[in-house]
Amino acid sequence: MKKNEQIIKPQVVTSQYFIERVHEFEVEYGTNWGDFLAQFAKGKLPDDPYRAADYTEWAFLCRTFATELIAADSTGPPCHESFGDYEKPGHSPGFSFSFSFLNAKL
Repeated sequence: MKKNEQIIKPQVVTSQYFIERVHEFEVEYGTNWGDFLAQFAKGKLPDDPYRAADYTEWAFLCRTFATELIAADSTGPPCHESFGDYEKPGHSPGFSFSFSFLNAKL
């Protein structure tokens, strides 16, 4: 082995490392990951060649670890309290299908 060569040692990195990296970008650019990703997807971020690599990395991390970010984020999807009347027994949110047209054709 030459004097300047280094041996690469494999390390185990958990998703927490990448979540923290996302939070570093949030602090650095002053926006949360959800707002950033929406702007990135629309192509509405400033065209800055110095930030392009950061934007690309940040977007990749947001997409890859979206489930973990939502779980860790207190501003994630609405909690069950916000569904209000839809939680009452006998009322189910979502699609409703009527099969009466089947009976008419049989």
